[in-house]
Amino acid sequence: MLKDFSKEYSDRTDDELLHLATQRHALTPEAVAALDAELRRRNLSESDRVEHQKFVKRQERLDQVEAPATC
Repeated sequence: MLKDFSKEYSDRTDDELLHLATQRHALTPEAVAALDAELRRRNLSESDRVEHQKFVKRQERLDQVEAPATC
C-alpha cells in the first residue's frame, strides 16, 4: 500500500513536522520529499527546525529537574 505522505503531513502540526525533520534519516525518500514540500509550503526553515530542537531539549531538561525522585 502506497502511503500518501503529502496528505498525512498536511494534517500534522508545525511542531510535529519539525520533529519529523529531525528524524529525516529514518524516512523513506518519498516521505522526505513530501516532508520537504510541506515544510516549504508552511515557510518552515532549517533555522525553525534547529530552534524547535533546542526548545525540546530545554523542555526535557526541565522535566528531569522537576520530576520527583523515586526511591
